[in-house]
Amino acid sequence: MIKTGLCIDFKDMEIKIPWAIANHVESVSLTTKSSRGVISLDNLCERTEKLTKGSEITISTIGIYGNPQESEKDFEDLRNMILYAGKFHCNMVSTFAGAVTGRPVEESIGVFQEKFTKLARTAEDAGVRIAFENCLHQGSWDHATQNIAMNPRAWTMMFESVPSDALGLEWEPAHQIAQLADPVRQLRIWAGKVFHVHGKDARINRKFIRREGINGSGYLAEFCNPGNGETDWREIAAILKESGYEGSISLEPGHDPKYSGKWQEEGDRDSLLYIKKCIEYAESADPLYKIGKEI
Repeated sequence: MIKTGLCIDFKDMEIKIPWAIANHVESVSLTTKSSRGVISLDNLCERTEKLTKGSEITISTIGIYGNPQESEKDFEDLRNMILYAGKFHCNMVSTFAGAVTGRPVEESIGVFQEKFTKLARTAEDAGVRIAFENCLHQGSWDHATQNIAMNPRAWTMMFESVPSDALGLEWEPAHQIAQLADPVRQLRIWAGKVFHVHGKDARINRKFIRREGINGSGYLAEFCNPGNGETDWREIAAILKESGYEGSISLEPGHDPKYSGKWQEEGDRDSLLYIKKCIEYAESADPLYKIGKEI
């Protein structure tokens, strides 16, 4: 069964976890950019336990998004998250794959192999899976920044260099649309490696592309909530169901310009309801989508 979820920054959980419970969200993904800005993980465990006690809500992932290829502190923060996941009653840590800053993706693969061979072993021993977000982080293939896990070519290189069942993807269509790729076509092939899904979509900025081209100074796509973008999330949910996915589709709020400020909570409710309806459709529909091949 696929669950509806909500991404929540650790610093906001006293407000957002009760809101999620009140709005019948089934899981939450707790994240931070760096544990350096967070109180001790023991304290976070205690706070999370208190906030979720008596409810049926689960923790789908705990996430930390640094650069473990270049920063030893980020590497240790990620390792600690893996070791602490079980205390959150969670078996998944979401993160970036890191990068050698400013260099082509190929030049990061050796460092990725060194770092994540160790982290994969730690995760395997702890019964935890590591999910890489597919975010460009303002980088490109020839000039990576903080995360090389940006597209299928990179995923292939990563998973071939560290062939562990503990490594997979924290996938969303928005970051692929921003690269003018077809996310649903990719998902048909990569669904078996998807451990967690972010509920975020995008709209291609066609007016800008017609005027400036793909190398102009601006964004090729604008992020938005599921239901407001290019993607049919019924199809995403159906592909995930066919692949045997049993994780969450976790709304990543705060990215839709239509729902900002006082309208954000209303937008979050609308998008969560849309995600839930898409999941219900997928759970009740006959198999419609082919897994493992492009169409």
